[in-house]
Amino acid sequence: MLHVLIGTKGQLIKMAPVMLEMDKAELKYRFINASQHAGILDEIRSLFGLREYDHVFYGLGRDISRSSELLLWMLVNIAKNGVRSSIFRKRDYVILHGDAPPALLGLIIAKMRGLRVIHVEAGERTHKLFEPFPEEPIRRIVDMGSNHLFALSDQPYSNLKGEGHKGKVWRIRVNTIVDSVRIALKKGGAISPPSGDYVLASIHRFETISNYKRLEKVVRTIDKISEEFKVVFPIHESTRTGLESKHLMMKLKENRNVVLMPLLDYFSFIGHIKKARYVVTDGGGPQQETYLLGKPCLVMREVTEHPEYPNVYVGGFDLRKTNHFIRNYDEYGIPSPLEKFRNYSPSRHIVRIIQEDIGVR
Repeated sequence: MLHVLIGTKGQLIKMAPVMLEMDKAELKYRFINASQHAGILDEIRSLFGLREYDHVFYGLGRDISRSSELLLWMLVNIAKNGVRSSIFRKRDYVILHGDAPPALLGLIIAKMRGLRVIHVEAGERTHKLFEPFPEEPIRRIVDMGSNHLFALSDQPYSNLKGEGHKGKVWRIRVNTIVDSVRIALKKGGAISPPSGDYVLASIHRFETISNYKRLEKVVRTIDKISEEFKVVFPIHESTRTGLESKHLMMKLKENRNVVLMPLLDYFSFIGHIKKARYVVTDGGGPQQETYLLGKPCLVMREVTEHPEYPNVYVGGFDLRKTNHFIRNYDEYGIPSPLEKFRNYSPSRHIVRIIQEDIGVR
């Protein structure tokens, strides 16, 4: 039996086209919701036309946004699904994705239950153990414990080969998010982008929202951008909690050129990126999406997994650097590389390897 274990918005967005290809190929699998994120996963599942979950892990009924909640979620699910669960059988395969906590949870359960691990989006590295945290240590640990590792571009493939992993490493030309973006552009979003010029902000990393100094720099950067452009800021539940607990939300609310709004559905989010002048983010997904759409991207993190992207500028939390980007953002616009991959689907390639080379039926 093949299991697909997903627990966050980013994981599901990138794995959705893979699961759609699995359905087309009539490859049977069990779809498991690890429940780190809550309602947003149902929305994304419906948006992409994925089937219902076969099994749902313990969750809080809302997004898990605090480290204490994350620890509780991990421990309960290890006890329920690693120690006692009857849904996993020894030698089953489980697909894990990326570097979010559900990937680590899935690996722990896999080792306890004797499962074989397929890691999609393996080999991403900043080469700094705690930047970003906890993503960088998680991705390294999951890579070490995987039987099959799918590297979704040349650099991750080189990273894995250089590290000498025991698992089989598979090279895929481009990240599966290219398929997600193509689907989003084809179907279109329910919420249209605003008229006129604007900048899109997407901030949600734990290392950002849990740190007052970093989050305060984000707010100051958004304030600076708003002097020239409207800032559209769809807010994650965890980001809202961080802003309110650190008494920074009011500064954003009082700025008439900052538009705070609930999270956009993914297809609408892609539409907003396409029309934006540029994007400000601390996330990995928006770096990839802006690259595919040719949009300048200011990354508010100290390091990036994607130094090869010419549209990405790492400003960190240094206001001199962020102000440099704000003044010169147009230098980071590039032609969209989507056309280059017009006849190639990384998701289809992965499914073919799983069926024909790994031998999962």
